[in-house]
Amino acid sequence: MYQNFEGIYQNLIDQIGNLAQEKEEYRIKMKRVYVTVIAIVSIFLLIGVLYFHGIIVDYSQLKLVLLVTVILSVIALIIVVVKAVNVSAKFNSIFKKQVLPKMILNIDENLTYKPKQGLSEKQYKDSDIAIDFNTFKSEDYISGFFADNALLEMSEINAQFITVNQDGVVNVIDSFNGILVVATLKKTVNNKIKIVKNSIWKLDRKANIRIASLEFEKYFDVYADDKVQAMQIFTSDIIDKILYFAQELKIKVQISIKDNKFYMTFETGEMYEGGITKNTKDLLSRYYLVTSFIVDIVKKINKSIDEIVL
Repeated sequence: MYQNFEGIYQNLIDQIGNLAQEKEEYRIKMKRVYVTVIAIVSIFLLIGVLYFHGIIVDYSQLKLVLLVTVILSVIALIIVVVKAVNVSAKFNSIFKKQVLPKMILNIDENLTYKPKQGLSEKQYKDSDIAIDFNTFKSEDYISGFFADNALLEMSEINAQFITVNQDGVVNVIDSFNGILVVATLKKTVNNKIKIVKNSIWKLDRKANIRIASLEFEKYFDVYADDKVQAMQIFTSDIIDKILYFAQELKIKVQISIKDNKFYMTFETGEMYEGGITKNTKDLLSRYYLVTSFIVDIVKKINKSIDEIVL
């Protein structure tokens, strides 16, 4: 059983201290950026005043002064910005190499985290809840085996639909940016089940299931080939947990089950990034809530399927 977030956060206190040092260094570097910008603007204003009052009278002299000022200003600005960017990169490196792996391991000791890997385009398409796209990227891969070699995989994915019109204008639509979950079930389910966002346009009215929870139906539509079996799998406590998650975190969730695969998508936007200008504890709390919810739901679904006759 995973610890609560406060317990995990205390276990990360040394790593959080390293992040705090980088944040302070970044604050200092950004202060220098602001000072440099103010100095550059002040110099140009001073040159304008000198020219206006006739102290600089030769136009060629003015051009030379401006040229030298611009060159020195650009060099100074590049130096301080590059230093700030390097600190930010170091911060994110510590976050992904030291903080996230330890937090994820504390959620469940079976989990591993590989920031540069991700789920495949095929896995997203196989989910039956994918939205049209023609470009695909994934990263921040988390995986682990549970009872009976049931594999849980998840990663952040960014699926986009990019078009170019006859004038050469590129139009980019974010089809989906969030977390994709793929879990192998302990048993094969001879049923297709979908839980998708509530809509007045039903995918298949014959397969649509009415849930006892009116509150749940405000958020989701449920479809299944075998309605009785679907209700056996998605017990009231699982339904309540999904509803609570959607209400509290205001994250859109979709679910699909077919054969021996369980899929979930979470419209979270960018996940598992450090964010040097953001509150680290708030970020980690959000990542903890999403990750621990996924682990818990996958375990509950596997337990529920294990208890019914297929």
